[in-house]
Amino acid sequence: MPGAAQLLLLAALVAGEPEFAVHLRAPAVEAPPTSAGTSAATQKAPTPPELPVPYADAVPMDPEILSAPRPRRKLGTNTTIFVNFDGVHISECNPSNSHENCSWLKKNTTFEPWSGNLAQRVAILDAMRSQVNELGVRVTGQRPPATEPYTMVVYGGDSIEEEALGRAPAGDCWDDLPNQIAYVFLDGERSTWINGGASTALHESAHTWGFDHIGLEYSLMAPSGDNTLVKFFDGCAQIVDNPELDPVDEGSCPQISLEQCGLSDFQDDIAMMRLLFGEPYIDDVAPTLELVDPFDGRYFQGPADFPVTLRVIDDQHPQVYELAIGVRGLIDEPAFSAVHDPSFDVEALPIGEWVFELRLRDAAGNETSLDFTVVVGEEALVADDGCNCKVDEGGHEDRRNAAVLGLLTLLGLVGRRRSSSSGSSPARTCWRSCPASPTPGARRCR
Repeated sequence: MPGAAQLLLLAALVAGEPEFAVHLRAPAVEAPPTSAGTSAATQKAPTPPELPVPYADAVPMDPEILSAPRPRRKLGTNTTIFVNFDGVHISECNPSNSHENCSWLKKNTTFEPWSGNLAQRVAILDAMRSQVNELGVRVTGQRPPATEPYTMVVYGGDSIEEEALGRAPAGDCWDDLPNQIAYVFLDGERSTWINGGASTALHESAHTWGFDHIGLEYSLMAPSGDNTLVKFFDGCAQIVDNPELDPVDEGSCPQISLEQCGLSDFQDDIAMMRLLFGEPYIDDVAPTLELVDPFDGRYFQGPADFPVTLRVIDDQHPQVYELAIGVRGLIDEPAFSAVHDPSFDVEALPIGEWVFELRLRDAAGNETSLDFTVVVGEEALVADDGCNCKVDEGGHEDRRNAAVLGLLTLLGLVGRRRSSSSGSSPARTCWRSCPASPTPGARRCR
């Protein structure tokens, strides 16, 4: 198949005619293999290309902020990690506030968008989800509504320059400050880390919840990491102070440590996660699929080539979706294809009025649908208003008038009335004589 995009052929038309096809813009293909594997199940050391890199990341919060009276978050309720790959400017505030993009840590700093592609983003998020799918944590790359608390992980920056894989505020033992901001510095030379990116994002998030480093290499809360996918340790482990695994006298959250391990210098990762965030997060929310372009009822001269741009809103976006593209009368039983982005490009749609019927499923099986119509005719769209104007498909002027006149024309072309939703529409440019003008001449049709 030509090009990088997967070509999904929907129908072959009469011999000699152009072949109707749809190009999926973002088919779900595997992310490039990483250089290190997964040690989550065995806890055995992998064979990384370099020695583990110290996190050097847990930065103690101001004790006055931690001790200030505030409403406590209800223990045992699910939480959300929003991984921000899109770049952000962090202004100054204390305590941090993910809703306002402000923090005392890395304050007044601009992070450029992460350089990885959509497939890599999805791979990192899916790897994170695989490590917390039995815990009360939702992972998303789409900013949640302002009404929801969430930890924001800013994914960008260079770990070589920062001399750390990530950084996060530490010491909030009961996650009473749920809108914290953590950082993953894995652009630059380590931008291809998929497993390590997922582990680092979870590691830094855990620091915002009050977790300390523990003295077990190749566990999630070890003080050093590499490009390996690792889990929270299930059991009590010694809390350590540095990559040399020197033990501490007391952890950041001694009350929790005493309750769960009987020792103030030990930590039980899984028990602490369940205490804070309760039962596993259940995705029972269907995605929302929105038509961005073309608008419903759009007219094209045939055979028509045009892009279909769609927007997905979902509680765990982006992820691997399943998309079925039906076209009534052409493809009535479409197959599902795995995609990261459901947008697609249409080629050589024949003359007629066509209803596109889309179905989208998320990874949990929640399904939504969207129908829209396009009309394909033999002639370029001409507005019959005495102006003899030809529609310019590529222009951007007079959008509203063009849409209205175009719909009036369609009444004659297709013999039925349709209303269009908001969206882009062709522009029309024409000139005509103005007999009513004092001076003969021409004026722009409006």
